[in-house]
Amino acid sequence: MATGVPEFREVAWRACDLAATDEQILDDFKSVLSEYREISKYNPPLKNFTPKKMKEWYEKKLLPSEHLISGNLL
Repeated sequence: MATGVPEFREVAWRACDLAATDEQILDDFKSVLSEYREISKYNPPLKNFTPKKMKEWYEKKLLPSEHLISGNLL
């Protein structure tokens, strides 16, 4: 069954130079994340949940479970 979740989960540990600026750390992380997604062929959702979308789901009684919103997959 296709769930949109990759078939594998991989954890990558990276060192972080705490003396670097926040801007440099975030830029480096974005670069590494982009490279990993390209290599793994994983395409994340294009947008996060929006208040408008949540209101639509609430009105239709289609709210996702808390673990889906928070990313806690138990």
